[in-house]
Amino acid sequence: MRANSIISDSDITKPEAPALQKAQRKVSDFEKVANSEEYPQFADYLKSRIDYFSQFTPGGTPVQKLTKKERSDAWDSAITIIQEFESLLRTLDSFKKKL
Repeated sequence: MRANSIISDSDITKPEAPALQKAQRKVSDFEKVANSEEYPQFADYLKSRIDYFSQFTPGGTPVQKLTKKERSDAWDSAITIIQEFESLLRTLDSFKKKL
């Protein structure tokens, strides 16, 4: 019993603080792919597709066999595809764990 207290503290149970749980961060699909064992193979594939679209149209026709107008139209499509693949590679690289 505390001095000068009208109630005894021996009967009072002290509340326990709830155990703090670490916030679990959800791993994104990009992070899973970027840190997988297969990522180097996947990145090499994307790079090979970038090289392909640098020389061929999306339909597979060599650029040299096209007229100037056809080449211009095909290049517009190819450059869009190339930019998308490069963007995907940059995104995956940003999710790669730094060692």
